[in-house]
Amino acid sequence: MTGSVIYTESCTQLVPGAAVEYEAFHRAVPRRIDEQLRRGGVVAWQIYLRDDVLTHCVTKDDRAPAPPSPEDVATTAWWREQVRPFLVEGASPAVERPLGRLIWDLDWPTREEVDTAEHESDSR
Repeated sequence: MTGSVIYTESCTQLVPGAAVEYEAFHRAVPRRIDEQLRRGGVVAWQIYLRDDVLTHCVTKDDRAPAPPSPEDVATTAWWREQVRPFLVEGASPAVERPLGRLIWDLDWPTREEVDTAEHESDSR
């Protein structure tokens, strides 16, 4: 990575009792989400879970973002619908330390990579 980067931390609130299901759902994101984040300049993203609070630690490159493509706009809307049942709308708790347990990292495999690996191991 060259150039400067911007690091941010923010929180979202999970619906009470949704943490286990959210973690299973978000363990691996679809490839289209991974690709969109990277196209948008995201170079690192980790999500930590503490009680019912998700802390997002995001590093983006400092370049001016290109306008989103219609495909990216559709992907964003689709993903928001996928995660909406897990989140308390509009709730943005303050970042607190310790952040909690790491439950997702942009460097982890995508759903498609996980599915392929599982299929290959089942074929053996």
